[in-house]
Amino acid sequence: MKKFGFFAVALAAAAISFTSCEKKGQNNGGVDLNALPNGFYVSEQGADLVDVNAMDQGINEVDQKPRTGMYEKYIVLEAGKKYEFVNKKGENADRYGATLEYGDSLIVTDKQNIAGYKGSLAANTSIEVTKTSLYHIVLDFNEDGNLTDVGGAQCIIVPVEWGIRGGIADWNNTILFPTKSENNIFIFENVTVEKSDKFKFAHNDAWKIELDIAKLVKANTNLGVDCVPGGGDIEISRGIYTITLEFVGPAATTQESFKYTIEKTADLEVADPKTFVVGLSGDGVACGWNDPSGDALAVVNAAECKITDEATLAGTYVYDIADVAMIGGKEFKVRYNGGWFGGKNPELSLEGATFEGEDNFKIPADAHYSIKFTVEWNGEKATAIKAAFTAL
Repeated sequence: MKKFGFFAVALAAAAISFTSCEKKGQNNGGVDLNALPNGFYVSEQGADLVDVNAMDQGINEVDQKPRTGMYEKYIVLEAGKKYEFVNKKGENADRYGATLEYGDSLIVTDKQNIAGYKGSLAANTSIEVTKTSLYHIVLDFNEDGNLTDVGGAQCIIVPVEWGIRGGIADWNNTILFPTKSENNIFIFENVTVEKSDKFKFAHNDAWKIELDIAKLVKANTNLGVDCVPGGGDIEISRGIYTITLEFVGPAATTQESFKYTIEKTADLEVADPKTFVVGLSGDGVACGWNDPSGDALAVVNAAECKITDEATLAGTYVYDIADVAMIGGKEFKVRYNGGWFGGKNPELSLEGATFEGEDNFKIPADAHYSIKFTVEWNGEKATAIKAAFTAL
């Protein structure tokens, strides 16, 4: 088997701009560079051509759009082996590595710092990890200068342990960890879904890695529908499930590198909406961002509820708040059976008062309101929620 090797290239000054002197037919192993498509690759130094793995275009989580000069890869790296990043450009190729620092809380995320490797990208070097594991690699060449506050072009390598976050795990507050994890197959057994909801897979209990201090550049640490990084929420109905996420190999894209299955193993008893917790949460009400309580907790109005299907308890349900104090300049969301509903939720409508905000609602001034919630329940989820405010 011929070897895949490239001559080193020179590192230009602060811009991390490389010009390769390596030409077709001049590389150490004699491999024709045209045998590879243009793009970025992860390679063990001196590896055979078949061991070279294409990197995916990086996505900036801030706007969920491709970011120029950013590359990502999920791949198993072996302890003690030296790897490099190869940028194949026509008949030329540039090689990069990094002097990595490891720390148990070195990598910054949206929730807490996590363990991983970090270093500045450089020419004529390699990378090496101390433990064989599945890793998430993020390279960013700082082409727009947004990483200057952390020293420029970055290499981040994070060991990956997948979990589940979302409505079935109280969104940002908790994560479900696998009950079994072997050979990069992550199995979540006896997952109880109390209501039709949504979730994503997320590694290291985070939604994103923050690459710069100003938080202009972030990498997704989550997989949504069809394993798309930062993709849409995965919908799931009420019941008990076994959910499996499998790393199938270092494919050309992150999406192709994973697959998941969702198997319903049991049904739950019919949910009774008359027992649901309904009301408001936010820093604009006394209970804060906790579940509704006190004057922000609604009480079911049994006389006005109308059940249309006794088997599923589908129907129209009404709940009342008699007098809730709301603080001007603060925010809130409507809560229904554990769900959070704000300006982005099309099933929610507000009447009788005007609150601005695309997500959380902003309270214009101190006020007291009575609120009537009218909810259409289809036996699985709320399809329409109307909150009618009356100033007191």
